[in-house]
Amino acid sequence: MVSIHQDELQRLLYNLPDNRSDNRSVNHGNDPTERWVVNISNKPLSDLDKTALSYGFNFAITPTKLPIAEILTSVESGIKHLPPASANLIHAKTVSILKGIKPSGQSNINKDQLETLKALSKDPSVTILPADKGRAVVVMDSSDYQQNIYGLLQDENTYTKISDQRKIPTSSTEKSLNALLKQIKDQKSIHDPGAQQLDDKLYYKLRSTDATSATFYGLPKIHKPEVPLRPITSSINCPTYQASKYLASILSPLQRNHFTVTNSNDFVRKISHCTIEPHEIMVSLDVVSLFTSIPTALALKVTKARLESDSMIPERTNMSMDNIMKLLEFVLDNNYFVFGGVFYKQISGCPMGSPVSAILANLVMEHVEERALSTAPHPPKWWYRYVDDSHVCLAHEHLTEFHSHPNLINQHIKFTVAEESDRSITFLVTKTTRNTDGSIKTSVYRKATHTDKYLHFNSHQPTQMLSGQNPS
Repeated sequence: MVSIHQDELQRLLYNLPDNRSDNRSVNHGNDPTERWVVNISNKPLSDLDKTALSYGFNFAITPTKLPIAEILTSVESGIKHLPPASANLIHAKTVSILKGIKPSGQSNINKDQLETLKALSKDPSVTILPADKGRAVVVMDSSDYQQNIYGLLQDENTYTKISDQRKIPTSSTEKSLNALLKQIKDQKSIHDPGAQQLDDKLYYKLRSTDATSATFYGLPKIHKPEVPLRPITSSINCPTYQASKYLASILSPLQRNHFTVTNSNDFVRKISHCTIEPHEIMVSLDVVSLFTSIPTALALKVTKARLESDSMIPERTNMSMDNIMKLLEFVLDNNYFVFGGVFYKQISGCPMGSPVSAILANLVMEHVEERALSTAPHPPKWWYRYVDDSHVCLAHEHLTEFHSHPNLINQHIKFTVAEESDRSITFLVTKTTRNTDGSIKTSVYRKATHTDKYLHFNSHQPTQMLSGQNPS
């Protein structure tokens, strides 16, 4: 089976324009190549194989010819709803520009490396894909990869196989979505009676034409025993993708609470003002499989409540709240994808890979944590969360009681807990340590998956992208 990332490897090769399972987590050696290329397959890799793969999935090979047909097809798709005169002008200018562009004659990868990448991408015995974290390239036996994927898909509480494979859900979803968008478009805005809820430009942007099916794949968690896979649904170009992006722009400002940190810098800034007493302990709480555990009914309920209290909605959309909720419910109810030529539907949670999923996950987490903290018999001294991971301080004697409490808020959202060790605990890319005077020291923490791997400077990318890399 050729995975989506093997297709990406093919694109790396031909974008020319543009294990053995050892039942344990992977232990990287000091050799950078061993960190950058992790082989858990039965296929021995030569030094040439490793060197070629170590460029990574984001490395762009210098093109030998331009993909003129693909560029023109993309441009034509984007201008097809414009007036003919405007569309013809853009098309003519695009053709003129393309005629004046010539690819560089010097390759940024040698012939042997290129040939070995081609051979590896065509080898059906292995699947090559990125690690879940750290930018390493992972080589797995295809049989192991498929077995692990099918193991995920056999979870009948999360996924269901479409019984009649003759009916392709992509086309029916596209038809139903377009009908819903037309219905919304025909309604006048309650915010601006002179406007439609969807103007023509937005309507045609959200409307689905010639969509492709979402695809399902897994990213290997090389830092964990057994190297499990993180399930990802690639929804780019699926019928609901643009609608999901638009909903994300509307719903994103609804995220608001002081327990959330936006990144490591924000966390360090906030915790720098904290102190810890001898009887207190730092712990990390992590949600088990957050995205697939989110109850969609709860996500819709929380979202509706936030929309009702947001007076700024008219500045982001002309859609009514009812139509926002209808479109969101449609997106959440049509999580179809294909794997191995077979169609499935995700029936629980939100697919990781859909633009709106991360926002809904955060809204649900805000709801759960606010309820948990406001009703806890002995609330923690602090609680800082990033997505599904929280840094918490509380009295040691109340740890067991408090750990049980958030697990009672919703039967689907479950937290695990890890206590500080040697006066320290890690969170994001930081390590927080308690000093003897009760102050908190923060330092940089590199996870086992960190590879010190960044975009190769010889990659065929804009110079500003290459020079703007920040290793921190």
